[in-house]
Amino acid sequence: MKTKINSSDDEFQALCQAAKEEVEIPQTFDNKLNALIDNLAKEEKPRVFSLPKIIIWAGSIAASVALILSIGFYVNNNNNNVKTQLADNQQINFENLTIADREKVIEAHRAMVLVSQNYNKGLNSLSKAESRIQQVQNVVNKSFNKK
Repeated sequence: MKTKINSSDDEFQALCQAAKEEVEIPQTFDNKLNALIDNLAKEEKPRVFSLPKIIIWAGSIAASVALILSIGFYVNNNNNNVKTQLADNQQINFENLTIADREKVIEAHRAMVLVSQNYNKGLNSLSKAESRIQQVQNVVNKSFNKK
C-alpha cells in the first residue's frame, strides 16, 4: 500500500504506524526534518565538565602551600640532624685529652688564627686595590669623555 501524504506530520505518523508495506515519505518532511536537526544542533552546546575558576585557584594555592610546607619540614629536619651530629662531635671534653692531644688542639687553634689573620690582611689589600682600580677607571673615563 503506497500512499502519498501532503498533509500534516500527525497524519504521516498515523499512516506509518498503520502501514504494513513501504510508505513513501514526502519531500517536505525531509526538508522539515533537516531544518529541525540543524536548529537543534545550533542550540545544543557541548557539555564539557569544567570546574569554576575559583576552585582551580584554590586547588593551585593549596598545592603550593603543601609543597612549601613539605620543603620547609624537610630542610628543618635536615638542619636538626646536622646540628645533632655537630653537637655530638663537639662534646669531646678538653680535660679528658692527653697532653699530646691538647698540644695538637692548641697548635691547630693557633694555625687557624694565623690563617684567619692572613686572610683578613689579604681582603684588606684586595679592597685597597679595588678602590685604586676604580680611581684609575674614573680618570680614564674622564679622558675619553673629553675627546
